[in-house]
Amino acid sequence: LLARQRKYSEAVQTLKEGTIFANKYRISGEIGRGGMGVVLKAEDILRIQQLVKSVPVDSHVLDFAIRLVRATRDKSVGQVHDYVSWGAGPRAGQNLILGAKVRAVMSGRPIPSIDDVKAIAPPVLRHRIVTNFNADADGVSTDDIIKMLLDGVKE
Repeated sequence: LLARQRKYSEAVQTLKEGTIFANKYRISGEIGRGGMGVVLKAEDILRIQQLVKSVPVDSHVLDFAIRLVRATRDKSVGQVHDYVSWGAGPRAGQNLILGAKVRAVMSGRPIPSIDDVKAIAPPVLRHRIVTNFNADADGVSTDDIIKMLLDGVKE
């Protein structure tokens, strides 16, 4: 347990250093002008990837991600079914959990929460939901559908 905590602390520190460095150059406008050095080394990226994969997830967070993805394909949330011709698949759930883990690690927390899943849901689901004619006719966007899902799926 101590070794895992130490490994977690080291990876979080690497993430923070990389983020600080990237933000410094993004703000100063050096990106794309040859002035940017290495943000993270390959070893650091691999270590961070291993860390993220090893982050545990509570069953209620997994269940929420599964219900959220499933709701894109069934009639469990209000009018969503009326506006969707093709819902998200299993990879959406995998990526919701992976994104939630990354968000938790970058926030310095040991496990992801339902709020992490909700925050990462729009970019994960946006391109995985195909709207139908009813959505187009009613002016309902994919983002509107995702909001309906987030509001309608129970935590």
